[in-house]
Amino acid sequence: MECEIRLEPSMRAPREARRFVSHHLCDFGYLKLVDNAGIIVAELVTNAHKETPATPIWVDLRLAGGYPLLEVWDCSRNPPVFKDPDFLATEGRGLHIVDALSIRLGWDIFPCGKVVWVLLG
Repeated sequence: MECEIRLEPSMRAPREARRFVSHHLCDFGYLKLVDNAGIIVAELVTNAHKETPATPIWVDLRLAGGYPLLEVWDCSRNPPVFKDPDFLATEGRGLHIVDALSIRLGWDIFPCGKVVWVLLG
């Protein structure tokens, strides 16, 4: 099973991604992962939109080795950056949260952009 959605660059993209992932995780039978996956995909899509505000974002969800694999593709070649946590700041903790809620987090850079992937579990 594999599902993909193309999101237009807008402030609605994280909400649309969350809805897409929730729907398909339920179809795949992974209801317990819906809440964490929603937080994760919203964060990754928000980061992608900040990096590439004028280009589409793709979200892909499939099973890999019995676990859901979530991928967010964008047109930026800049890798994600883990910032030192500042508990008074309003941003900068997102990747730490994504990492804590997932089994594994990684990314791959390509000539046309990057994919940030998360193994859910």
